[in-house]
Amino acid sequence: MKKIKILYGLESTSGGSLKHLLYLTSFIDPQIFDITVVLSSKRGVDLSHAVKEINAAGAKLLFLPMKRSIDPLNDAINLLKVKTIIREGRYDIVHAHSSKAGVLFRIAARMHRVPLILYTPHCFYFQAHEGLKKKFFVWIEYCLAKMTDYIIVSRNEKSASLEEGICPPKKLININNAIKFNEKARKQNIFELKKKYNIKTTWVVGSVGRLTKQKDWFTFIYAARHVLMRNPDVSFIIAGTGEQKTELEGLIASLELEDKVMLLGYIEDIDQIYSILDVFVSSSLWEGLPYAYLEAMHHRKPVIATYLGENDLLQDDETGYIIPKKDYKLLSHRICKLLKNKEKIVKLGMNGKSRITEYNYSFERFIEAHKALYTCTKITNF
Repeated sequence: MKKIKILYGLESTSGGSLKHLLYLTSFIDPQIFDITVVLSSKRGVDLSHAVKEINAAGAKLLFLPMKRSIDPLNDAINLLKVKTIIREGRYDIVHAHSSKAGVLFRIAARMHRVPLILYTPHCFYFQAHEGLKKKFFVWIEYCLAKMTDYIIVSRNEKSASLEEGICPPKKLININNAIKFNEKARKQNIFELKKKYNIKTTWVVGSVGRLTKQKDWFTFIYAARHVLMRNPDVSFIIAGTGEQKTELEGLIASLELEDKVMLLGYIEDIDQIYSILDVFVSSSLWEGLPYAYLEAMHHRKPVIATYLGENDLLQDDETGYIIPKKDYKLLSHRICKLLKNKEKIVKLGMNGKSRITEYNYSFERFIEAHKALYTCTKITNF
């Protein structure tokens, strides 16, 4: 049987969008699908782990010098290169991920009349803006949606898309993110892990994510300072890399928090981080459905997160707390409230674990939903 040829495109080289793409590449049936992955060579991050996983899956890997920012010349050059890749590869499906690849790969795929064009936004770019900028990016998504067969979205993204009139509802397919659970993670020695990461406090509050404006680490750090004024027996950790690293290090130093707020960088075994946390915090300004929520809840950690629209997972005072954006005082209050009540921490963590099961955020369902879409099988929203 002839294999279905799929071309994946992604400019981002870290965070949940890359994790998502690696899941698809590694677990979509290689007996049915022939996969090529295109990533950016311009991010300046270590991609050895991604290269290893893609090669192990038997997929072909290509690099293009795509930039996250709008650069007319660079974008035009890369559009021509994507067109060449599609023409030479004769793909049955082009599946673009995130904003920059979403533009380049969908346009090129339409120009070459690729039979099935798909897009996963990993949070629409217009959700990060207001006013005229937002209207401009909404218009771009509206135009690109016309050349897209299906847009794969979270519940939050679906609501945002319908509200802005991006496309008809029939084009929106809800496939929830899911993670490949590592049941061994909870068995790790917490004492040894704390020693490894030089954590000397009783309590650990933390987060996982790229060091970017989107994550609003300033709110996280200012909240940490307020918590430490009340309870010095707390460490705050952030696992991730990104362009704001130097700026955040400067802020931490200016607040004299170097011993209590730690930027750990990229952590390959991220389960170690979740294992040592007592409370997980997300101060993001915009998101789709972050993998970090799922990972934290799987590890039975209460999640304190900013309100970012409709979400099946997070429930205020049931799985954690939902707070307004940029409110570091309320964030610090919620953290202190939990650290005073170990039983509450355990209860919220257990509720979060149960909610993942209740709403069926299973990895198998995630893979099967994409397989059904790729093979044009009749599917319902997942």
